[in-house]
Amino acid sequence: MKIRTLLFVICILFVFLIPRPSQPCTTFCLDEGTQLVVGKNFDWTVGDALVIVNKRNVSKTALSNQEEDSQPVSWTSQYGSITFHSLGREFPMGGMNEAGLVVEGLILSATEYPEQDSRTYIGQLQWTQYQLDNFSTVEQVIATDSQLRILQDFPGLHYFATDSKGDSALIEFIEGEMVYYTKETLPVEVMTNSTTYAECVEYWEKDEIPTPDPSDSVKRFITAANMMADYDFASEFAVDYSFNILSNVTWFVPTQYSIVYDIQNLRIYFHAIDNEQIRYVDLNSFDFSCKTPVKVLDIKEDLSGDVSDNFVDYTYEINRELIKKTNVFGFSDEALDYLAQYPETTVCTEIDCFIATAAYGSPMEPQVEVLREFRDRFLLDNRPGKIFVLFYNTYSPELADFMARHDNLRTVVRLGLLPLVGVSWIALKLGPIPTMVFMLLPMALIGTAAVIVSKRRWLRRYRY
Repeated sequence: MKIRTLLFVICILFVFLIPRPSQPCTTFCLDEGTQLVVGKNFDWTVGDALVIVNKRNVSKTALSNQEEDSQPVSWTSQYGSITFHSLGREFPMGGMNEAGLVVEGLILSATEYPEQDSRTYIGQLQWTQYQLDNFSTVEQVIATDSQLRILQDFPGLHYFATDSKGDSALIEFIEGEMVYYTKETLPVEVMTNSTTYAECVEYWEKDEIPTPDPSDSVKRFITAANMMADYDFASEFAVDYSFNILSNVTWFVPTQYSIVYDIQNLRIYFHAIDNEQIRYVDLNSFDFSCKTPVKVLDIKEDLSGDVSDNFVDYTYEINRELIKKTNVFGFSDEALDYLAQYPETTVCTEIDCFIATAAYGSPMEPQVEVLREFRDRFLLDNRPGKIFVLFYNTYSPELADFMARHDNLRTVVRLGLLPLVGVSWIALKLGPIPTMVFMLLPMALIGTAAVIVSKRRWLRRYRY
């Protein structure tokens, strides 16, 4: 199957995976001074999901689409995060990063993403991961629209974001343009699926529920808004009250899991339909260095209380099994394999240049730092470069370990690395194109001189 066909199948899979317009989800922010929380219900017919610990300093390129003329966005994660996934790692439904930024997405059939243009692109679920990887404030999230667009997809999403300062934004894409609500234009910090924010506010102001009201969208909006207005922070913990709100904004489609993000304490509370016990994770308990393994937790695990220590190391098999469980429409193994393998394209930039480190004796040696910076600037921002780095990181540690035990070999390798270090240093100072010119010019001069000498010799023979 061609990659283009695979991407099409994956998009179709996403369409059927996420809650459809007839199925309800709700998100809100409850901000009462010392208590700042975001609540979210995920309602659908399948409840399999992973809670995943994402690392900082990981180089990524968005899943590509060959039908696009522009390029997928590439980035290196600046923050670690914990996210909730039903479609596999790197494609979250929502989450919170270590800076206290929360981003959640709900379905909105009125969504129309921008048409193709010169901006780099990204998929609608990966957009959430991109924001959590890179930013700490709502203002920064909104600003990405000038350089980044979301690929066309149906049904689309609208997004809710809250940061540690208490600023929130509701972001929609209507008729190809980003429309966002924040501060004065966000009088009620609630988002429900199926209905645009402007329509929900209009009915809330009139205290009126329309007929029809798809998936009770407006009714849930008004219920959450009224309960938030009635909240007395002196009498009840905001996290507990948020779960109370979530229990009152359900529909007949089951709520598979409910989440409450305690932003100021960097804790995430949740319970699932198969385990109603409230569990929580503390982001301060996790090592977000990409040198350590990615961690995951099955949301259905029979646990309670603090489950931060119950995460296990991520594997491809765990990811593939999740995607298999949520593949309710029987798409091919080839399509699911493609999606499950995507995380293998990401690269940890904290990993040292193994061979150079072994040759020079320390990752802090200036020659190693030059090679590391060259890798980060010129190799990790393109697919061929990433493939090379992944190959290098896979096979070089064993060679580096052998070198470290043989001083003579280290000396030979240091000499062999000198030209590479020199070229890398020039590239970092001048850029890749001037460096190529700088390297080719002497070769061109030598080649020209060789031609001239050869021609003179030929002329001498011809004369005599």
